[in-house]
Parts: sequence; C-alpha cells; structure tokens
Amino acid sequence: MSWRGKLRKNYSGHCFYEMSKVPSDSLIEILDILVNKFGLTLQSPAPIVGLDGTYFDLRKGEAQITLGWDVWSEYFVSAQCPTGDELVIEFGNYIDSLG
Repeated sequence: MSWRGKLRKNYSGHCFYEMSKVPSDSLIEILDILVNKFGLTLQSPAPIVGLDGTYFDLRKGEAQITLGWDVWSEYFVSAQCPTGDELVIEFGNYIDSLG
C-alpha cells in the first residue's frame, strides 16, 4: 500500500491531507484506520453522497474531521475546526510512514 499524500490547507485554513494515488475502492479501508487506529466516531451511520463526491463526518472529542472522495481532490481527510488539525497531521504522518 502506497497512499502517500500531501498536507495542505482547506478552504477555511485547516489541515487537509490529500491522497491522489489511492485505489478507488479504498474509502472503507481509510475509514477503518480513522475509527480503529485514531479513535474517531462516525457522526451519522451513512455517508453524505453527492453527484461529485462521498463524505463521512467524524469526531473525537472536540475535533471534527471529514473523510471524503471527490472529483477534484480524490481521497482526503480534512479538519473542520482547529482541534482537528492535529488529527489530520497525525493521520498524514501515519499514512506516509506506511510507505
């Protein structure tokens, strides 16, 4: 698995980890890492699905992040608040360490 990505800032200035070379069937695998390795919980039992993307909102304490796939970024994990920035950085470092 080589999911290395790039850490960027999202539209609101929070951390955004973009993974553009991830196999198309990896959304649930990435979700599993966020839930089981990083302790996040889903905010709803089903993803938000649109014509151009699929998104899961997750939370850990005050930290809120979104896992998604869309036609512009492909796969990404994005902080929705300042407390989510650290989780996104940790996630990116973890994924990068996998090779």
